[in-house]
Amino acid sequence: MLKKVKTLIITKGELGSEIYNKKQKINIPPVKVTKVLDPTGAGDAYRSGLIKGLVNGWPIEKAAKLGSLVATYAVEKHGTQNHSFTQKQLAKKFKECYNEDNQI
Repeated sequence: MLKKVKTLIITKGELGSEIYNKKQKINIPPVKVTKVLDPTGAGDAYRSGLIKGLVNGWPIEKAAKLGSLVATYAVEKHGTQNHSFTQKQLAKKFKECYNEDNQI
């Protein structure tokens, strides 16, 4: 697969995700959730966080961490788009989970 794409990201649910490129493999640790209610929409939520991070100019590893974090909000609610959060809440949780500051 890596012969056809520059970067490959594999999400693994509660096991986190992996980023592969021609030079390396990066493991993204999972974010602990309070309670898994419905995994529907988690992939879309992950992508939205990933894309937001990339649009912000973040390295792919940090963007994937944001994706992982956003996905947790989706699985903690029933339905595909019933979750919500503020930028302040997201930034606080990002700092708690990854011990990194950010400008979300």
